[in-house]
Amino acid sequence: MKKLLALASIATVGALTVSVQTVAQTAEIPRAYLSVMDMSGKVAKNTGNQIYSVSNSNLQLCWAASGIPLEPANLNKVTELFIAPSVKAKFVKPGAAIKVENERSAITSMMGSADGKTIQTCWRFDQNDPLGKYTLRLNVNDIQFDDLVFELVK
Repeated sequence: MKKLLALASIATVGALTVSVQTVAQTAEIPRAYLSVMDMSGKVAKNTGNQIYSVSNSNLQLCWAASGIPLEPANLNKVTELFIAPSVKAKFVKPGAAIKVENERSAITSMMGSADGKTIQTCWRFDQNDPLGKYTLRLNVNDIQFDDLVFELVK
């Protein structure tokens, strides 16, 4: 029932990073993106949706944020608030402070930005995780982004 943070390199989520960097270069509007990535090949492939099949072990849920001031070192405070469809959802992220209240899990950690323009991370889910719609409320360096919604399906 536990999800482990998928430590994905920038090369691994290159498709998501490229699109975020393009937007960041054209407008400095704070934006957050969420996508399910297929990691089965040498290069990650953006599936173009937010539906995650727990039966496919090659998938990862990745988010990226841009258009905000970022520090390259691990000096960016990131809070990921996951609102799950059930209290049975469990999140694990090494080195993070995790606060759980009913269906809400707030994961706060310090993260770096490889290019100073985007910050990103990926998560894995498995068949023990509750199916249904999840909401991710992302806060980076005290900037709150719009809710990001994804769905876990069988």
